[in-house]
Amino acid sequence: MNSEDMLDKNYDIASISNLITSLKQKDAQTYPKAISILCKIGKPAVSPLIQALRAKDKDVRYLAAKALEKIGKLAVQPLIDELGNNNSSIRICAVETLGKIGDSQAVNSLISTLRDDEEDEIIREYAVYALENIGKPALKQIISVLKDLDDSGAIAPLMAAAHYNNEIVRSKAIDSLEKAGVSYYHIEPNSNIEQTNGKIPQIKNANDVEIRTGKKQFKQMYLTDFFKETD
Repeated sequence: MNSEDMLDKNYDIASISNLITSLKQKDAQTYPKAISILCKIGKPAVSPLIQALRAKDKDVRYLAAKALEKIGKLAVQPLIDELGNNNSSIRICAVETLGKIGDSQAVNSLISTLRDDEEDEIIREYAVYALENIGKPALKQIISVLKDLDDSGAIAPLMAAAHYNNEIVRSKAIDSLEKAGVSYYHIEPNSNIEQTNGKIPQIKNANDVEIRTGKKQFKQMYLTDFFKETD
């Protein structure tokens, strides 16, 4: 049975593997409907989708993450479990998908990821974006954590927090950056830099050596941006 025929049938749990296979085929004519059906199936589809999230093919990871995002709350705990995966590409998929789901159940685990000085810097940075997307339920904890971030891998997440959508978070992040010897050059909204390609301010350390410049705003990014091949 080809994928198009399969997508025109009624479904039971045994059909899930066929739907996952259609995602792996990456057929633009069939995978949107496959994702839609997997979402309707719900909880029984989560575990097979988590397996697909571990695929070597970054496009398959993308499609699996997209389906998990649409399933929503039922996928939160399995995604949290993937934060302990040895593969950094899978961890970042899990972090970003949790942020896109936006469920408060993920806050504690994302905060732990942000605190972890042995975690990859980029994953800690994306934990900030995920927490921002979750919103108010994450606010108290991220404010508390930012005061204590002082390890060498904390600069990227602190710079991300310096553009958080909450003034207190921004202030705490900037304070911590200054304690780390990083000068933050604030650019007001509607500045020339923000009008050109949506880029954020340049950040320099005390020796005026550029650390990072031109990072896109989180809202302009999408799931594929850091879907790297497996380590």
